[in-house]
Amino acid sequence: SEIMSVITPGGIRVTGAWTRAGLGSCVRVEGANKGDDILFDCGVCEPECLKAGFVFISHGHMDHIGASVLHARAKMLTSKPSIYYVPVESVEPLNEARVAFSKMDGKDIIMNIVPLKPGDVVTVNSDLVVKVFPTIHRVQSQGYALYKRSNGSLLPQFHNLPGKEIGELKRNGVKITSDNVETLELVYTGDTIFSGLIQECNMFIFDAPILIMELTYLDGDKQKSIDRGHVHLDDVVDNMSIFNNQQIVFVHLSERYGPFGKALMMLRDKLPSEILIKSLVSLRSFGSGEHLTRIANVDWNKRRAEVGEVGWGWGRQVDTSHSSSSHNHGGRGRGIEGRGYSHNQVTVSSSSSSQANSNGMNNSGNFANSNSNNPNPNSNNMNNFMVDNGGGWNNGGSRNRGTGGRNPYLGRGGRRGGRHR
Repeated sequence: SEIMSVITPGGIRVTGAWTRAGLGSCVRVEGANKGDDILFDCGVCEPECLKAGFVFISHGHMDHIGASVLHARAKMLTSKPSIYYVPVESVEPLNEARVAFSKMDGKDIIMNIVPLKPGDVVTVNSDLVVKVFPTIHRVQSQGYALYKRSNGSLLPQFHNLPGKEIGELKRNGVKITSDNVETLELVYTGDTIFSGLIQECNMFIFDAPILIMELTYLDGDKQKSIDRGHVHLDDVVDNMSIFNNQQIVFVHLSERYGPFGKALMMLRDKLPSEILIKSLVSLRSFGSGEHLTRIANVDWNKRRAEVGEVGWGWGRQVDTSHSSSSHNHGGRGRGIEGRGYSHNQVTVSSSSSSQANSNGMNNSGNFANSNSNNPNPNSNNMNNFMVDNGGGWNNGGSRNRGTGGRNPYLGRGGRRGGRHR
């Protein structure tokens, strides 16, 4: 899975992302140990989110905090309560919402709400520490930096001493180890204007191995993004030299950029290569099958040229086999920003048969899910189906090897604005 590659040097993994401006934002992060499960914002509540014991809210807007009471209620049914870390000015309104929902629910919803402000430090466990930094949005807001803590090592002057002597020195109050080391692993910005991130006190975030940064606007007037308290794509382009991060995850895109193929096209067109090659984007809430999608794709320019204009088209299949019968339905797609699907059904003669069905949708040309049913062990059925974001390029079929021979199928293209192959 693509998202499994979003991991810091210290083993911190981004394992879930549901973000769409105005509708809901939530990012799940896991550490190496059991219980190292954290949510950044809670505007949606998916089943996977219930594993998190620590919830850090960036600000009080509903698409970032609105599902936190539901999360708390669900946790009461499944496991021990979580801790909800909230900006100071959001504590009282959140508690009032909890009380109101408890009245409607007929049962008190337990929430451990802890106020936080920039400069505060939260020890998640012996290995993980979260530090709060200031951001600038329309309401009080803050971001979070996740650090991994390592215990200090024995000082060189004590390396040759026997353990008994070292223990005695420790009991006598002698410092025998170096200080604990905290290593920056990941940063989550929440909603903010870009100038809020480049304050002198915040420049460290551009050295984090993983930077999860809001990017609401991909086009249009940059001033509007500032007025609304958000980052514009031009902010990233104009300041590309400061991004020293190993990976950048863009979240919180405006719903105007759906379906997800449209957002990918704009990002691929506008991001400089230095940023493009290390960037991912959260498009799950726009219909993508992935939590995070890697923006760079070496085949993109070729595939986009093949697709042509946005439009509808129906493909047909060409049978070049020698099997007794075949039945094929070509791919259907709507340019580079729509959806596509394909279905192939093949019957192979000479005492062997296989049936393969494949359908899928993917925004970057990856293989979609396939299922096959091979009743005869003498037949080896392989089915692959590729659809780009929009099915404007449909290349899919099945190859059936068995006693009936080899049957390649290639969908060719009707073109009405779009092109399918």
